[in-house]
Amino acid sequence: MRTRWILVVTGQAMIGAGAGALIVAGFGADPYSVLIDGVASTLSVLHVFAAFMCAAMCIAVGTVLGGKVRAVTFVSPLCASLALQVGVLAPSGVATAVVAVIVYLAGLSIYLGSGVGAGAVEFVAVTLAERHGRFSWFLNGSLIVYGVIGVVTGGSVGLLTVALAIVSGPVVDVGRRFVAGRLR
Repeated sequence: MRTRWILVVTGQAMIGAGAGALIVAGFGADPYSVLIDGVASTLSVLHVFAAFMCAAMCIAVGTVLGGKVRAVTFVSPLCASLALQVGVLAPSGVATAVVAVIVYLAGLSIYLGSGVGAGAVEFVAVTLAERHGRFSWFLNGSLIVYGVIGVVTGGSVGLLTVALAIVSGPVVDVGRRFVAGRLR
């Protein structure tokens, strides 16, 4: 079990650092960061407060849909938020964007493949996939919804926001299955 929790923390750190680097790269943030940006802008609150408000919303929706809340559901937003502060130190540019996308998607794959459970952001997608299958569709769908709500509430979107909303589901599905297979 210790190995699995190490994977959770490592994956979440990678997600946060990747998300932070995406923000400064200048080609668009990940869809969940767009949601946080929009909520922070609409409510005139700090991004850290908006992040916890969005996490609480995702947990509430996932719980209503029948998801089982686990410790990782609460731990993951904290890990990712802390690592985001490191990611924003990256220089802007195409190279940063490419590395950030790889780190972000690998982090999602590692932590979801650990089998410990889903964090707040992926909680809805994992809950729906447990009932209906097709994880990649539900992850893409939730990221698209986060991005749209983020834009409607004033968040900024870019090319990589749209690309991540489209490719994250299939890429992370393959990655998480690979990690889960290695843990057996």
